[in-house]
Amino acid sequence: MTRNLELDWIDSLTAHVTNRTGSPVFDVDLRTTGKVTVEGETDWSFTAEQLPDGDFIGLNRIKDDVGWATAPPFLEISWRSEDSTEQNYRRVPLHRAKM
Repeated sequence: MTRNLELDWIDSLTAHVTNRTGSPVFDVDLRTTGKVTVEGETDWSFTAEQLPDGDFIGLNRIKDDVGWATAPPFLEISWRSEDSTEQNYRRVPLHRAKM
């Protein structure tokens, strides 16, 4: 089983970042980089003080922008574990799911 916040594609326009750490996480920060639009915003970001285990944050209406091939999009995810002061960090490709 994974112990991270994971990107799961629901359909070709929707993805979830799901907490699979086994406990709540804190100071969650998500942001997109590259040529992508999420919920109509080109510089989409989301923050949450806490995300319980098993809960998710939805990224809706994901649309690749002109230039996707030259500036591939990524989702940067950072969070802090309950028992740590260190920030965890992941940078995952934000590629459209093959549906």
